[in-house]
Amino acid sequence: MNPKISAVLASLPDRPGVYLMKAESGAVIYVGKAKNLKNRVKSYFLNAGGHDVKTEALVSNIDDIEYIITSSEHEAFILENSLIKKHRPRYNIMFKDDKTYPFIKLTVNEEWPRAELARKVEKDGAEYYGPFSDQWSVRVIIKLAQDIYNIRSCALNLSAPRKKPCLQYHIGRCVAPCVRYISEIEYSNIISAVREFIRGDYAAVIENLKASMGKAAAEFKFEKAAAIRDQIQSIENISKKQNIVCADLADRDIIAEARGSMIDVIEVFIVRRGVLLGHSPFVIEGDKVAETALIDDFVQRYYSSDENGAPEEIITSSALCDQTIALVEELLKTRGRK
Repeated sequence: MNPKISAVLASLPDRPGVYLMKAESGAVIYVGKAKNLKNRVKSYFLNAGGHDVKTEALVSNIDDIEYIITSSEHEAFILENSLIKKHRPRYNIMFKDDKTYPFIKLTVNEEWPRAELARKVEKDGAEYYGPFSDQWSVRVIIKLAQDIYNIRSCALNLSAPRKKPCLQYHIGRCVAPCVRYISEIEYSNIISAVREFIRGDYAAVIENLKASMGKAAAEFKFEKAAAIRDQIQSIENISKKQNIVCADLADRDIIAEARGSMIDVIEVFIVRRGVLLGHSPFVIEGDKVAETALIDDFVQRYYSSDENGAPEEIITSSALCDQTIALVEELLKTRGRK
């Protein structure tokens, strides 16, 4: 053990924090967090030969160690994630997949909300629904929401009323909030209905549309009835495309782990309102080190990203430790889940 490491080990406090292990070149090769920095960092250098091959390889390349004291274990977790993203250390597991699932963004942070496709979840006060399995489903749902509920599709700043409505109002595809032809309360009620539609409450929508289609036909408004019929068929096509896998229609993430001699794989199955929307494989290369059980390390980091949503329930192929459960509960609580 070189003198630099010995000096660091002698100075480690009994406090939570983050540690950065560096190679001789000065590059950060591993970032970890600890409830007790002294116990955790010393454990790498005690019990020589008692670690697995991956950890032994990491220790053999450590030339220096830095540490940062934090006020809590949760703060250490957040800082660890930030430093891993910054340094991209060789021995840390990055948990990257090659898929990006789209979301529907309902801009309730605006006075007159609208629905649009979003590539990622941002902390901007809007509501995000998904992820969805493909862009086609998202675009069809948004178009149907605009056609059925006549919410605005434009991205104009409507803080001040305009003098006259655009073409969308004249062709019956917008209620013209831009000129205040509708009150905020009335528009808010429409948005509530749109919210339920986006969440997948198609049965009630189809029932209402069938009633409207029958009324239009009885009044000899056959073009309108045909347009409504097409809307119903589009909604039914979306419903057929979505296979129900959970009868209780809950939002769930199902996370399974498979270990191999050369690589490890973690698969995340995304279930929203009982529908399997898609799955993402995360491949972990052979020389990566997990400071906790692999599935715990994955779950902690996966839910630190807002893009991965906040399901009602998380099911894993093996039990999570108490620390992981507490951290994930804290993370999801900030997104409105308990």
